[in-house]
Amino acid sequence: MSYLLRDEAFLRTLTVLYVEDDRDVSLQLGQFLARRVGTLLTAGNGAEGVQVFCRERPQIVITDIKMPVMDGLTMAQQIRAMGSEVPIIVTTAFEQTEYLLRSINIGINEYVTKPVDTGRLYQRLLACAYRLRVEKQLKLAAAVFDNCLEAIVITDADNLIVSVNRVFCQTTGYEAEEVLGSNPSILASGAQERSFYEGMWSELKEKGAWQGEICNRRKNGSFYPEWLAITTLTDQSGRITNYIGMFTDISKRKAAEQHIRQLAMHDPLTGLPNRYLLKARFDLALATACRNGEYLAVLYVDLDNFKQVNDSLGHQAGDWVLQEVSRRLQGLFRSSDTVSRLGGDEFLVVLNAVNRTSDPASAAEKVLESLAIAVEVCGREIVVTPSIGIAVYPLDGADLDALIRNADAAMYRAKREGKNSYLFYEEQPAPAPA
Repeated sequence: MSYLLRDEAFLRTLTVLYVEDDRDVSLQLGQFLARRVGTLLTAGNGAEGVQVFCRERPQIVITDIKMPVMDGLTMAQQIRAMGSEVPIIVTTAFEQTEYLLRSINIGINEYVTKPVDTGRLYQRLLACAYRLRVEKQLKLAAAVFDNCLEAIVITDADNLIVSVNRVFCQTTGYEAEEVLGSNPSILASGAQERSFYEGMWSELKEKGAWQGEICNRRKNGSFYPEWLAITTLTDQSGRITNYIGMFTDISKRKAAEQHIRQLAMHDPLTGLPNRYLLKARFDLALATACRNGEYLAVLYVDLDNFKQVNDSLGHQAGDWVLQEVSRRLQGLFRSSDTVSRLGGDEFLVVLNAVNRTSDPASAAEKVLESLAIAVEVCGREIVVTPSIGIAVYPLDGADLDALIRNADAAMYRAKREGKNSYLFYEEQPAPAPA
């Protein structure tokens, strides 16, 4: 649809106030206007015109100047005093210079000389309709811009900020006045390498758009992750005029993702790695051990008589004991080692980079010593001793399942032989034939 057709269609949606004291002129011109506007309101003088305007709030006003009671310019002045920017068209010959000067001072938008040429009046109406249509679009765009749930920053061709919206200010902590004229690099956190930005600008130049995750910094210095989409605006000759960036703070989403990963790979009670993460970390440790010609050791730790804690003090007390045991175990080992909870009262420790077969024994003795300290639960001090089985790679198995199975067997031997001790795995001879 052409701009002219759009303006004609838009004019047919508007309410127009026509103020004229000459009944013949008002009737003739009123019929012409009624066929081209949405709603036509009429008044016989400026005073009536002010009343109709206050009651109906038309979008366009057409008025004669010379009228009884109140002239058209005085009416227009009162309308402007209300703070209204409604387009006003006057119909006059401007035979007096005073009228022209007053019209300029009041802010009359258009004029048509008398006798009124309907074609010329219609052009002035379309000019007003165009202005109102553009203003409406701009207001809508401004409302969308300022109420958008995403932060928006607009820069010029030199990448200097010319506009930001409300969410931008809320997200970054900067007021609009603080960033206008600045480069968006004021938000840079330094977390991205120079090559990251080079790739971003290369894609922008090639495709006219880029999107991805980036880490930026708020005014208070805190970092936050955001999902950023940048598009370029060009003029008719293809030259870039603006860059538009829209971004969303994804801190909560990232935290939720991290929480899901935590739940997926950690024991919910103790926070220790579960079997899934244990396997991943063991595979990494195994690859390192193979490369460096080192040993690995697996300690299978099972608490002695733990069922009595649950039966006598309740499961909540038992959970607290398990959490305390996990804290003590974590404090005994290096970050490169892995302490995992297999379930119930069973824990597994993977010792990485073991140089001597005596190292696992030293580790097991530390576990016995640490757990020998009483735990206060429900006003009572209790000691939960462990039985520990040890299997060493590659002597006792080539993979995690074999090592766990053999460490478990050694742990059961330790329980049978008195508990609160540790034993290395020993391959049992096959039973003699009957």
